[in-house]
Parts: sequence; structure tokens; C-alpha cells
Amino acid sequence: MVAAALVLAALLALTLLTRRSASAGRRPARVWALSAIVFLILTFGFAVRGATAMFAWDIEETCRLQYGQDWSPQSSHESVIPMSRTCNAHYDLVPSYVNPAIAACAAGAVASAVVATSTAVRDRRRRRDSEQH
Repeated sequence: MVAAALVLAALLALTLLTRRSASAGRRPARVWALSAIVFLILTFGFAVRGATAMFAWDIEETCRLQYGQDWSPQSSHESVIPMSRTCNAHYDLVPSYVNPAIAACAAGAVASAVVATSTAVRDRRRRRDSEQH
């Protein structure tokens, strides 16, 4: 839920900035490039959040003392993609919003970078064509 709110807020801000910059005569490609950078920072932030949740010197002690969960070596596993480190079959140390947030923010970064590139190319072609005529 937190991830969805952050992504929606970023998209809303991007929409407002793009409309405002286009009406003010600024280049919207820079706004899209900035949004790609913001999405990358958010992706990195969520990845750090997941990595810190996965870190434990002693997984059994962490599960029992910090989270009140029994540790089961048979059902405990750890994976980086998707981020997961379980105490037992029913409890994961990584919050459930981390993996979808990483995917959504990474997709937003890629989409913003593609739009920034296409907008910059389109603007450059328009300027070149207007200089030739």
C-alpha cells in the first residue's frame, strides 16, 4: 500500500510537471529524465529496505527474540530475487510491499527513460527541421 501510494504520487507529480513545463516552453524530456532518476532512487531505497530486513547474524535468535516466531530449518529459506528470508513456512522477514515496490519503481524508471529519450529525439528533429525551412 505504501509502495502504491509513492508510485501514484510520483506519477501525479510527473504529470503536473510535464504539463507545466510544456506550457512554460521548457523541455519535457528533462522532466521525464528527472522522473527516471526519482524512480531509480525509489527502487534503490526499497531494495535497501528489503536487504536490511534480510540481514541477521543469527536467524534463529532473530526470529524468536525480535519477531516472536519459531524458526524452522526445514522451511526456512533465503533468496535475493525475489527478496525473501523466512523464519518458518508462514513468516517472512522481508515486508510484503518490498518486492512489488521494486518492480513498480523499476518499471517506472524504464518507462520514464524511454519517454525521455523519445521526447528528446522528437524535439531535436523538430528543431533541425525548423532550422532547415
